[in-house]
Amino acid sequence: GATYDTIMGKDPCPGGWTLIAHNISRWFGLTADFDVTYPNFSSANATLIRNVWSYFAVTWNATAKTAKLYVNGNEVLYLNQIAGSGSYVTDVGTAFQIGAAVCSSNGFDGSIDELRIFNYERNQLIFLKAAVELNPDIRQPSL
Repeated sequence: GATYDTIMGKDPCPGGWTLIAHNISRWFGLTADFDVTYPNFSSANATLIRNVWSYFAVTWNATAKTAKLYVNGNEVLYLNQIAGSGSYVTDVGTAFQIGAAVCSSNGFDGSIDELRIFNYERNQLIFLKAAVELNPDIRQPSL
C-alpha cells in the first residue's frame, strides 16, 4: 500500500483539505490548500496503534488557520504545528471522500465506524466524554 492513507477530506489537488494517516511511522495529520503556506498539523510518530480501536477528533480554527488533534479524548504530542497563511484555495466542486482520495489511489486501510462533522470548534472535554462512552476501557486523564 501507499505510505499515506487518506482518512477523509476534499483532497487538495488543488483546493481542499485532507486528514491523512502515515502507515509506517503511524502518525496522522491534517493539511489544507492555502495560497501562501499550507497548514500542516501532524501527531508524533507511533500515535496510531495498529489493530486497536481509537477515538480520533480534529478541530479546525478558521481564524487562526490552526488545528488540534486528539486521540481517545487527549490532545496528541505533535510532530508538526504549522499554521496556514494566505487564503484558502476553494474546494468548491471537489468531492468529499471518506476512506478514499480524490487525486490519488491512497485510500484508508482500516475501518471507520462513525463520522461526525460540525460547523463549530468542539473542545477536549466533549471528545473525552464521547471516547469513554464508546469505549469504557479508555482511562480518563485528570483535566
